[in-house]
Amino acid sequence: MLARHEVRFPSTGAIRSVSLDVSTPDGLAPLIEELKARHEWIEEEQEIYRNVPIPLAILAHKVGCDVIDAAEGLASQELSLKVAHGAQDERSAAVRSIGTNRRAGCVFDLLSFWTCWRLGALDAVTETCGAIHVARRTMDQLQARRERISRSTASGFKSAQYKDGKIAVTEASPEVVQSWLDDTDGAIAWLRANENICPLIVPESIPEALRDNLRESPVAIFDSLVLAMQKRLLFISDDLPTRDFGRVFGFGRSAWLQPVFMAACEKRKIDFDTYVKWTAHLIGAGHSYLGISSAALIRASTIDAEAGECPGYYSKEISKMIGGTVADPASHVRVVIEFLRHIWERPSTRSYREPVTGLLLERLVRDRTSDFGLILRTVITYVSDITALMDYFRAWLRGHFVDLARTLRTHYATFCLQVIQILAKAGTGTFYHMQIWTISVYILI
Repeated sequence: MLARHEVRFPSTGAIRSVSLDVSTPDGLAPLIEELKARHEWIEEEQEIYRNVPIPLAILAHKVGCDVIDAAEGLASQELSLKVAHGAQDERSAAVRSIGTNRRAGCVFDLLSFWTCWRLGALDAVTETCGAIHVARRTMDQLQARRERISRSTASGFKSAQYKDGKIAVTEASPEVVQSWLDDTDGAIAWLRANENICPLIVPESIPEALRDNLRESPVAIFDSLVLAMQKRLLFISDDLPTRDFGRVFGFGRSAWLQPVFMAACEKRKIDFDTYVKWTAHLIGAGHSYLGISSAALIRASTIDAEAGECPGYYSKEISKMIGGTVADPASHVRVVIEFLRHIWERPSTRSYREPVTGLLLERLVRDRTSDFGLILRTVITYVSDITALMDYFRAWLRGHFVDLARTLRTHYATFCLQVIQILAKAGTGTFYHMQIWTISVYILI
C-alpha cells in the first residue's frame, strides 16, 4: 500500500521512500543523506527562531511537532527558549500584572500548562492566580499528543537522526512510552476535572489582522492570548514573542512562570526550597533571563550539600543565570559577593565552598572578554577581608592564567584613549588635557 504513496500523493511529504542496499559498505548512504538534509534544515529553522521574534509554536509547526517537543529539543541542544528580555522593568510589570489580577483567573498556553503539570505546580498557581483556563485547541493539542504516543505503547518508540556523520538511533521501551502516555492522560484528566476548557469567541476589539490569523491558521499560535484578552484574565506564557504580540495589540496583563512562582512563594503557597527547585528545573528546560538572587544561590548549594554533592544539580542550574554577554555586571557582581560572603564566613560550608566558588566565578566572567578583569577586581575588593577566600582567589587566578593587574592596566589604558578621542573632537582649548591623558596611557602600557 505504501509502495505507491509518493506517486499517489506527490504533494505530501509525510512519508518518503529511500532505497537502501545493506550488502554494500555505502548502502546506507542515501538514508544518511536524507537524515543529514533534515538535520541541516531543522538547524536553519532553529536559527531563524533564535534571531527572529517568532513564537515557538511556529517553529514547532514547521518542523512537524508540538511546542512541548520543540522546547525539549532546543533544551537538549543547550539552546535557550525566548522567555524574557531580562530587564528589571519587564519583571516589575509581570509582578504588577499578577498582583492587579487579584486571583481573578489566568490563561495558560500549552507549554506553560505542561511545565506546571510536570512540576506539580498547578495547585500552587491556582491559589496564586485563580482558576486556570485553556483554549479548546490547547486541549486538542494534548489529545493529538496522546494519540501520537499511544501508537508506540506496544512496540516502543524508535527514531533516527544525523549526528557527526553517522546515523544516531534513539529508542524507548514500551514501558517508557507507557509512562509518557500516563503522564499525558493525567494532564488531560486534570483539565477535564477543572472544567475550564474554553471555546474561543473573538471579540470585536481584536485587530482585523489577528482575527484573520485565528480564522485561517492551522496552528493555535494566538488562541491562548486571545482567550486571555476575551476574558480579561492574566495570560501566563513562557513564550516571549507571543506576550510581545499581546502588548502590540494593547494587552499587557501577562507574565511567565518564574514571576508566578515568586509570587506563590511570597504568598506562602510554596516554601522557598520548592521555589528554588522549580526555578532550577525551568533553567534546565532552557528558560532564559530568569532573575536569580543570592538567597536562591545559597539555598541551592545547601540543598546539593545535604544531598551529598555540591555543586550538584541545583547549584549548577541556578548559577547558569549568572554572567554572560548580556548580563548586568553590577547586579550579578552584587549577587556573587553576597553569596561568597555567606559561604566563606560559616564553618558549616567548609566542605564545599571552594568547588562552588570556582563554578560561580567561571559563570560570572564567561563571555566577558572586555571587562572580566574589572568584574573580578570588584568582587575581590568587597571580600578582601576574608583571608581564606583571598588565598583561594590567588590560586584560582593562577589556575586560570589571569594576570589581574595587567588586565586592569589595559582596561584603564583603553579608557584613557577613549577620553583622548572625545577631547580631540571637542576642538581648541583641550590640548593640555590631551597631553595629560596621553602620558597616562604611556605609563600604563
